[in-house]
Amino acid sequence: MFYAANTDQVITEEERSLINSKFDTETVSRIEAEISDDNDCQRLENIDAYVKAHDYSDDPIDALLYEVKSIFESDGNYDRLEQTTFKFLSKARKA
Repeated sequence: MFYAANTDQVITEEERSLINSKFDTETVSRIEAEISDDNDCQRLENIDAYVKAHDYSDDPIDALLYEVKSIFESDGNYDRLEQTTFKFLSKARKA
């Protein structure tokens, strides 16, 4: 969700509010600290490694993609970069 929120390099109040509604404060702070210095490639590698490590089936991944799209749409500005990123993530899960 943080990757999605930060796709356009800005986490809006609406995006932050949605993330905070899904996770406790400690988890949000821990994840932000873990990924603060990561670039896009590193973040995608972390997402991929996490999915592989937990051997997720399609249902949880589909649910996660739904959450990602919710983040993109939360600020009322689902821009081209976010749309492209969502398509990439959707295709990558099928690989």
